Amino acid sequence: LSFTTMRTSRRKKARPSKDQVRAWLTTVIAPLASALAVEQHRLTSGNWSFRCDTQDFEFLWPIKKMVAAVHEPNLQQLLRYRPDLGKLTSHHDRSLAGLRTAARTAYDRLLHNERFLVLASSTSVSEHDRRYLAEYVVNGLRDLASYYTFQELWTRDGGKFLELRGDPALGSEFVALEAAGGEFSKCVNSLLRAVGSLQEELADSYKLPPVDPTDAVRV
Repeated sequence: LSFTTMRTSRRKKARPSKDQVRAWLTTVIAPLASALAVEQHRLTSGNWSFRCDTQDFEFLWPIKKMVAAVHEPNLQQLLRYRPDLGKLTSHHDRSLAGLRTAARTAYDRLLHNERFLVLASSTSVSEHDRRYLAEYVVNGLRDLASYYTFQELWTRDGGKFLELRGDPALGSEFVALEAAGGEFSKCVNSLLRAVGSLQEELADSYKLPPVDPTDAVRV
């Protein structure tokens, strides 16, 4: 083995210092736990938070985006010390990418579906804004908050649009979307459990608070 390889091997196996653990707890582990809890809530409610404008999710994030950019080196260091956590984070991001692809596919097919076009044209919604109706269908929204522009329309006609999820011409896309969501949900739950256990383990072992009360956690 070369000296560099031996040094790298020793560094990976070395016990982290208290300062390192304190930084991980505050800048990496607490933000991860917070963001994953939001994801878990979204998945439990069945609303993916897919947005037609960005073609992405608002409240489901790749692991890197859960940690402030300035603290990303701390995340990478933690994952070097804990490759078991690294496997779970990689699985999380792969599953998220699969869910994103499934949501985009369902959304695109919906916009070109004949039944959707007929339903949308029967409303007062402009052709440009019909994409929001497709977004609601992808997210499976049965109720919209009062601040949504099309809340009244959706209260009246949303059920008809949601029935399109079972249309034979769209069935395979929405079955794939639900399957991808189920897989991603498993990944989120596994990672959240692992992060919670690691938070408890490190805090107790190093006699540190799980979350430093003097630091604000930003997601």
